[in-house]
Amino acid sequence: MEDQKIIEGITSNNHKSRNEAVSYLYEEYLGTVKKYVLANSGNMQDVEDIFQDGLVSLYANLVAKRFQQKSSLGTYFISICKNLWLMHIRKTKSNALSSEGLISTHDEVVSFIKTELIHEIMKELKEDCYVILHDFYFKRKNLSEIQRIRSISSKQVLKNKKGRCLRYLSRILEKRKIRLENLFETNEKGGA
Repeated sequence: MEDQKIIEGITSNNHKSRNEAVSYLYEEYLGTVKKYVLANSGNMQDVEDIFQDGLVSLYANLVAKRFQQKSSLGTYFISICKNLWLMHIRKTKSNALSSEGLISTHDEVVSFIKTELIHEIMKELKEDCYVILHDFYFKRKNLSEIQRIRSISSKQVLKNKKGRCLRYLSRILEKRKIRLENLFETNEKGGA
């Protein structure tokens, strides 16, 4: 798979393309990361943790356009994983850290990438829209809670504002050719 296709797949909103790109990285580079981590005092859990953290870092760097394509994507990804392992070793030596809270499955990596994509897109909204949509869809607050916390005069005013915010978001997504219903699951708690 060519680097550009992998980059497009990882940063894509298309679930199938994203899964194919992540699966390709697993198939091509897990062995190299495994060999490096195990040769440097690690175990199989460390291999999985570092590889998955590497995927998250790679995604963030691709979205932020930090990858300059001066080397292959594979070389870049392996260097991210090696650096993460070296940092882990340094931290472990200086203080005993637990590995709780790390992303633990392939599906969680894909979910994290999708969530990061949504946050990146939502940053283009005005702050009040960002806060309302973030509270509703990510913090899972119902409309009554949001109304109270944000001091909005009525639930109907909040519903209207949320609707406008979704329309603004929809316009941003149209420009990027991304479908709104693919990003958000329906939140039954607050009644969309």
